Amino acid sequence: MTKKISPAFIKAAEIRLAKRDYGGIIDYFPFGDKSFIQMIHVKTKRLINLESTGGKPINESRLDNLLDLINYASYYYEWLKGELNE
Repeated sequence: MTKKISPAFIKAAEIRLAKRDYGGIIDYFPFGDKSFIQMIHVKTKRLINLESTGGKPINESRLDNLLDLINYASYYYEWLKGELNE
């Protein structure tokens, strides 16, 4: 069996690279753990709301939110490891 990287991870990485003009990413998480967890919570809550209402999103789709979750989780992982230096 050939192992490959998930297309979702590739797309998330592309988005992360494209958003480098936001400035230092660490500035978006000024409260450390709480900031990372809050953003993960917000995106998860959005997914729960989209699923429970069955409605079509006006802005971000479920796929958009999942990509954001991948990126926020990766930022948090890197921050915990002391490797986040964007």
